[in-house]
Amino acid sequence: MSRTRTLAAATLLLAALSAPAVASGTGDAAPDDLPTSGEGATMGSTLPVEEPGSVTAFGRAPIDPVAELTHGPYGVDTSGHTTIEDWQWFTDHSAQFVWIKATEGTYLATDSFSDQWKGATEQGMLRGSYHFANPEVSSGRQQAEYFVAHRGGWSPDGRTLPGALDMEYNPYGPVCYGKSQAEMAAWARDFITRYEELTGVKPVVYTNAHWWNTCVGTADFSDVKLWLARYSSAPGIAPKSWSMHGATHTIWQAYPVDAHGYDVNRVHGDRADLERLARRG
Repeated sequence: MSRTRTLAAATLLLAALSAPAVASGTGDAAPDDLPTSGEGATMGSTLPVEEPGSVTAFGRAPIDPVAELTHGPYGVDTSGHTTIEDWQWFTDHSAQFVWIKATEGTYLATDSFSDQWKGATEQGMLRGSYHFANPEVSSGRQQAEYFVAHRGGWSPDGRTLPGALDMEYNPYGPVCYGKSQAEMAAWARDFITRYEELTGVKPVVYTNAHWWNTCVGTADFSDVKLWLARYSSAPGIAPKSWSMHGATHTIWQAYPVDAHGYDVNRVHGDRADLERLARRG
């Protein structure tokens, strides 16, 4: 996702962090101002850039991902907020994969998805789609069905990555979407189970350790591949749902924006591991 972290984004996050939690089980309605067209929220847009140990906290400039992060295949994530004039630019700069935002909640399918998917496909990139979760508005099962129905599926063609479930701070209300840790863990598991029923593979889960440990806790998700967002020189410790069960990340979002304006994502492994993810999920 190409973006500049602005004061407005920081204000949004602070507002969410300070918002009172909605008691679970109250049946409170979802916010009325959810987007129903356009692009909505994007991967990592609610995550604080200057978390402890972050590269931005150390005052480092945006990086060249090929020059500085040499371990693991490099890829990007995009949304309708990403301006892409030439998809060949990505392959010219060694990007091997992309996840593209397809849906949000059960109310938004991204307008620009088809064009971005076509561009990535024409350049021979491995590509997948991602879903921005909003557990406040509908069940995990319903959102998995919506995701798959709106271009979030998977194919064993060796070029399609499994769908990704983006779980992070709520951009529209209470940080944990008004749910307890047990309720949030159940919501995520329902999404994962239904997605696997529909596609034959589990989705990848994108999150950061602070949000997950706060809102989901320690429930075992070690059977699900983790896409860890941590903007630092090292990925650090995975959320407790993985680290306490002997698992670590599969993808690491290492920088929120590189020298060219795109997120930096690295596979924990090599090209063969990336291809295996596409073939088997």
